[in-house]
Amino acid sequence: MRKNGWDDLFEEGRHVTPELVRIYRDVRSFVDGARNCYTLWSLAVGLKYLLRASFMYGNYDGLNRPPVFDLYIGVNLWKTVNVSDPPDARVVAEAIVVVPDDFVQVCLVNTGSGTPFISGLELRPLKSSIYPQVNLTQGLVLLVRRNFGPTDSTDIVR
Repeated sequence: MRKNGWDDLFEEGRHVTPELVRIYRDVRSFVDGARNCYTLWSLAVGLKYLLRASFMYGNYDGLNRPPVFDLYIGVNLWKTVNVSDPPDARVVAEAIVVVPDDFVQVCLVNTGSGTPFISGLELRPLKSSIYPQVNLTQGLVLLVRRNFGPTDSTDIVR
């Protein structure tokens, strides 16, 4: 009996290597229901949080058809997740939000283009003094992150 689709990938050495960050080694797919949500409880009302959702398809289901689906924070569209070529491509969605209740919901919505899945979901509290533009009605969403720094430890950027 197989635990998940990653077992074959480890045995065959495809897409998953020992160096792969731990968060990408697991996957949970949602074959049933149009909207599947995680409810994160015990939050402090009115405080800022960083939400990070991570996705790596890696052909875990053997279909070789990366899905496209929507990701929501509560009722608000956060991102359309499209994990495509190469098969080990990774998608990270980040948002900084102020929570109006003692919980927040992160939902994966099936848009008819394959089974939604997630590799990891993180929640981190932030100091209220950073990101002053974030409030109850407006958050921040990561658009892109680029590293323009050194390519190895011997390079010096000035």
